[in-house]
Amino acid sequence: MHTYYRFSATSMKRALFGFFIVFLLFGCGSGGSKTSATPSPKRDSSAPLMGKVITIPDLLQVHYNRSIDCPLAYVDGMVRFTPNALVLNSTRLTYDSGEIQQMAAYVNGVEHHFLYDDPGSVQVPNTMQLVPGSLTADIKQWSLERRQDQGCNGTIEITNITKAPIQLSGISAQLNTAPHQNSYSYRLINVCSLPIEDKPTQCPPHLRGGGIEYNYDFHLAMANANMVFEGQRQEDPQGPGTTIRPGDVLTADLNFTSSKTSKSPDNLVYDILPILKIDVSGEQRTITLPQLRSTVSFVDASQLACYSLQGNRFVQLQPIAKQNDHVWCI
Repeated sequence: MHTYYRFSATSMKRALFGFFIVFLLFGCGSGGSKTSATPSPKRDSSAPLMGKVITIPDLLQVHYNRSIDCPLAYVDGMVRFTPNALVLNSTRLTYDSGEIQQMAAYVNGVEHHFLYDDPGSVQVPNTMQLVPGSLTADIKQWSLERRQDQGCNGTIEITNITKAPIQLSGISAQLNTAPHQNSYSYRLINVCSLPIEDKPTQCPPHLRGGGIEYNYDFHLAMANANMVFEGQRQEDPQGPGTTIRPGDVLTADLNFTSSKTSKSPDNLVYDILPILKIDVSGEQRTITLPQLRSTVSFVDASQLACYSLQGNRFVQLQPIAKQNDHVWCI
């Protein structure tokens, strides 16, 4: 029987959202028992591993569902709603009733995109598309908020398939090319204006409780190709650490943000390659993960416009001074 270490943001999401996420969000505290002596990992042998796998023979397996995502919107600045920014697919603003219903159906079913990380569970209609774009600052009037360490993100599950313990020494990200500025114009959608099923009076939704327990934070910035950024580990003091016993699974969340410098803006596009650093019986090894090579994009307010559905036509919203209920541009 395998042991699964669940101390990641993904675990938190699954604990908080075992129901229809779109607008019926209930807070539920989750947490395993904690010992006052040596902490031990939470055991959950029934939890399935992610669908895709990278196998390093006689060493480890890395499970994942997608590469790194860059969502625009988070619920209460903490949990993503869609994998990437949800935008109108063209400059067209008028749609027939069938197209509008398809848009609403996608938002109704979007829980599967972040809860199970299953991109095939809900088909994005051809009137919409998901475009990588993580905020560099809050836009509260459109209910777009982020935590300081929240940006592009991905989750991996690392399984030890040897007969000896493996120490995860670190996770890094290498630039394949030099970053460039993001010039894409995002035509966001106010999902509160769509004919959503069971939509309550409060939109956007809110969480209660929960929190990220364990992750690796990467603070990216303008640099030359092949520059390596080391992930800064945020460790739960009650967690099991980073030693993976034979047959066990360690789940790691990778969070990426972009930093402004005196010579460059922060709304940059990066081409990154994740790298694992491990220690097996005193031998240091570096493992690149080309299957997880990703383009991560960051966006500032000047690139965004938000449209709200009125009848069968989307109308551009004007920015307002304070946060607006019933406006959630994702």
